[in-house]
Amino acid sequence: MLQGTTATATDAAAARPGAFAQLLAVLEQMVRSRLAPEAQQERRVAEEFGRTRLVRLSAEAGLSEPETFADEVDLLLAGGRVVARSAGAEAVVARLASMVRTIIALHAGPAPLAG
Repeated sequence: MLQGTTATATDAAAARPGAFAQLLAVLEQMVRSRLAPEAQQERRVAEEFGRTRLVRLSAEAGLSEPETFADEVDLLLAGGRVVARSAGAEAVVARLASMVRTIIALHAGPAPLAG
């Protein structure tokens, strides 16, 4: 689902193939699990565990600003969950995957300039 990133993200994946593959697998799991109906408490625990893991994996994959990356993905998935209530999860998954690829590409590129 999340394969086929941009050239910059592909370069990052080539430099750290194991870490990047694990990051993509976790992201795919997060997209599907966050759209699945479950109890609120279970979702909260899963989200916090997923975010912590996402920060670690994105750092291992060499993405810039792992905390910001995780925040962006969390916000995207929260919005996707809201849309999925009316459009259905399957209608949302493909679009979320495309948006996550874009976020990966942004964080796989050169680090932003300070200033």
